[in-house]
Amino acid sequence: MKDPIIFSSPPQKEQGEWPTPIRITIRTLHQQGKSQRDIVSETTIPRWTVRRILRQESSHRLRQRKAPKPHLMSVREIRRCIRHISKDWSTRRLTFEQVKSQLGI
Repeated sequence: MKDPIIFSSPPQKEQGEWPTPIRITIRTLHQQGKSQRDIVSETTIPRWTVRRILRQESSHRLRQRKAPKPHLMSVREIRRCIRHISKDWSTRRLTFEQVKSQLGI
């Protein structure tokens, strides 16, 4: 049996994901005609992980982004409210609803 392949990166990340060099190595060994069992013996990576990496269409993970939340007030309305509140002391105790009603927004 050959010596296991030593990777420069840590063997496994926090959530059970393997760093990209390991994915590349597994895919390269598979393209060379090695079986999953041979890849497991050479890399010391669990067989289910090798199988999962080989079944994936690509090594890139798709990240789903959050949909942006719509703003309740526009930037212009916020600036108008701040300008109105900062005029004098009497307006500093108003809520945004009161300021908006006074400004007619």
